[in-house]
Amino acid sequence: MGKMLKLKFLYLGFWLLISLASIAVLPNMSTFLESHQTTTRDQIHATKLVQLQNNWGHHLSRTKPVTMVFNNPKTTLSRRQQASIQRRLTAIEQKADYYRIKQLRTSTTSPNDRQLLTAKDGSTVLAVAAIDTRQADLPIVAKELAAAIQITGLKTAVTSPELDTLNQQRTQQHQIRLILGLVLGSAFLLLALIFRSVLIPLINLLIQTVGLVVTTSVAANASQHWHLPVTSNSSLLVGLTGLLLSTGLTWTYMQVYLTSGRSATTPLRQIRQTWGLPLITLAAMTLGLSWTPFLTLASAWLMTLTIVIMTLATLTLNEGFATLLLPAELHWPGTHAWSHWSKNAWGQLSRYGQRWPLGGILVTLLMLILGLSLGRPLTDANRVTPTLGTQLVTAHFGPGAATKTTLYLATPTKLTTQTSLQAIDTLTTKLQQIPGIATVTSVTQPTGKRLTGYYVETQLKLINTNLTVNQQTLRHLQKDLTTNQAAITATALDTQLTDLQTLQTKLAQLATLNDTIARHLTRLTADEVDPMTQPTLTAQLTMATDLITTITDLTTTIQTDQTALLATLATTTQQLTTIQQSLTQTIDQLKTVTDSITATNAYLTALKTSQAGKLFYLTQSARQAPIFKTSLATNVSQTAKITQLVITFKTAATDPASFATLKQVQQTVQAAQLASPLAHATATYSGEPEQQATNHQQLTTHAWQWALVTLLLMASCLWLGYRSLVISGYLTTGLVLMIAASLGVTQFIYAHWLPTLSIPWLALGWSSLWLSLHWILVSLTLIDRHNWRNIATEHTWPQQFYRCSQRIWPLILLELSGLVPMLFLSDMTLAATGLMTTLGIGLIQLSLPLILPGLLTWTVRPPQLNPKKWFHSTDA
Repeated sequence: MGKMLKLKFLYLGFWLLISLASIAVLPNMSTFLESHQTTTRDQIHATKLVQLQNNWGHHLSRTKPVTMVFNNPKTTLSRRQQASIQRRLTAIEQKADYYRIKQLRTSTTSPNDRQLLTAKDGSTVLAVAAIDTRQADLPIVAKELAAAIQITGLKTAVTSPELDTLNQQRTQQHQIRLILGLVLGSAFLLLALIFRSVLIPLINLLIQTVGLVVTTSVAANASQHWHLPVTSNSSLLVGLTGLLLSTGLTWTYMQVYLTSGRSATTPLRQIRQTWGLPLITLAAMTLGLSWTPFLTLASAWLMTLTIVIMTLATLTLNEGFATLLLPAELHWPGTHAWSHWSKNAWGQLSRYGQRWPLGGILVTLLMLILGLSLGRPLTDANRVTPTLGTQLVTAHFGPGAATKTTLYLATPTKLTTQTSLQAIDTLTTKLQQIPGIATVTSVTQPTGKRLTGYYVETQLKLINTNLTVNQQTLRHLQKDLTTNQAAITATALDTQLTDLQTLQTKLAQLATLNDTIARHLTRLTADEVDPMTQPTLTAQLTMATDLITTITDLTTTIQTDQTALLATLATTTQQLTTIQQSLTQTIDQLKTVTDSITATNAYLTALKTSQAGKLFYLTQSARQAPIFKTSLATNVSQTAKITQLVITFKTAATDPASFATLKQVQQTVQAAQLASPLAHATATYSGEPEQQATNHQQLTTHAWQWALVTLLLMASCLWLGYRSLVISGYLTTGLVLMIAASLGVTQFIYAHWLPTLSIPWLALGWSSLWLSLHWILVSLTLIDRHNWRNIATEHTWPQQFYRCSQRIWPLILLELSGLVPMLFLSDMTLAATGLMTTLGIGLIQLSLPLILPGLLTWTVRPPQLNPKKWFHSTDA
């Protein structure tokens, strides 16, 4: 006895030291869960994304964007409201250092942001702030910004995908703690009612506390040292597994201990027989899931750890406390244990299954087939519950506006050359043509639309316009030259020259006649005349002589001028002939130029409508434009070797259509990289759609593999435990059918009574683990591996179900104490898990007594070929 006391004190001292050490090395769990939310064994993608974001430059490295939403719920924003919004944003910008804001983009920052941050209906505007998360806690800054942007008459909110995820995690953690508290209280009350004792539930509570503290500390430190996967939802797996397991083991131990005359060895032997194989099977299954790439299922190693630590703690501490702290007088008045019922529902159903084996099998199969027929493929991922800000953004900017996908392209060379910009623009246009894409913004299309002045077709159109104007000018010039040529031709210089020569001849003749008249007058003066008339005649002759002299002088002058004019006119005629010949050549050349311009214009018009006209070309003047400079600072890193394309889907991130669209995006990007300047670019995706699509792809691609591996581990453990492939096959197949049928019924309920909701994949995973735990515990309790053949031969299944029900129903009540409250929680995953698991447990409890007696009896003694005996067993 002294030796046993020393051993029990050793147990208590050991767990006391372990508990104190666990508390001493236990990290801050809230910080730990947030920092390990995305921890997996493959960190390549996450590390690459962080490096890209940290090397972005423009003072935006290591920042996260938050969106401030201003919404008028009634109508469009008035000018007064817009002014109030601008004043709030100006005040925030002035306190940028206080809010740790590195950049603030508003609808007035640039023309690009005006289009991107203003809703089409004019009722909502956004402002995007880049928060330096190295110096501030994002939720705290978001709360302060939400208080700073409040405006009377407007709905205001601050949102981002990270804030939505953190908000859901905190809500979920609160609800998980509520569920665990209810299960803990139910376990206390259940043990108190069963054993009519307060001390036994207190012992169990102490064991649960020690086990959970040690498990949590070991799990946290192991995850930090070996980078094992842990999620914020892991506390539900650890908590429920620990509470159910410790309560079941304590109940079994205390029941055997009190009914066996307080023998310390009998409970351990009974627990090994009852719980040994189920615990080994569950540990193997959960450990097998730890190698899956899906984060939530990979954290199933925590259940393995919980099973090991909680089993060791429960067995050793119960042995110590049972001897030291369990006097009989602490029991309530009455019996020390829950009395056995003479009859119960399980026993009555098992009688039916044993008496009419085929009927029980057919009824069970009918229920399972009905449940299977109601099932549909799961299409929803783990949906994040949107906050008010996200709801406003999706309502006015589209379902995918709150969860955009960012495509980063990183190259060894700069991406600001003509060829690189053309390749980026071509990729942007191809992505915009995908049916599920709402908008795609890039450095060449900062507003999600083509800037007309930056494309060859627009530039060709401008050139064509200028060519057309020049062509018209040339045609007018050609017309003027033709007119001038006609005018020159119409002057008839040769005829005029001939007339001048004739005139000159006539003038010469006149001059000769003048000379003759002069000679005659001279002779007349010299002859004698009448003296009476001589003075008069002399005077008249003098006057005639003077007149003839004058005419002679003028004629001489005219002849001289006419001679000079003839010489000049001859020269001019030669020059005009040369000019006329030159004009003829010029007109021919102008016609050739006009025809060439016409052909060039036609060629450029055809080129504009061809594929070449769609190309992006950045002119020197366009490169200096403010709209391009703003786009360059927003969409290209400071080193110009990284660019981003922001993709907005038409559907939500968790919608299956988004997964298909993202796959088309990835295929389009890969095709664009085959033969382009982006051939050496590394594509990295970021955003909620990419994360959800990755999880969905892993589930749809590898779900059957993981399920098959887990079921093979279960079948192997059962085969080793029962030495029977038949039992192993029955139980493995039954578990699959139970999970599938409960999923089908749950989907039917959601489709008809909750049409706006859907079942997340995570709920299926949690429910499957829970139902596996329940199925293994119940079925292995019913099928005694040593006596199941004798029970089947002797037809004592009702008695077996009567006995086992006393051990099963407390566990079911304990499970329902946690499942029923989950049905009323706001978290979609927890509510779906509670509904599916509750339906599955009910289906298991209803099916086992109907199908198990007949199925195992036929396994031991196959039925005769007479169908009449299949429905009625004469041995019953």
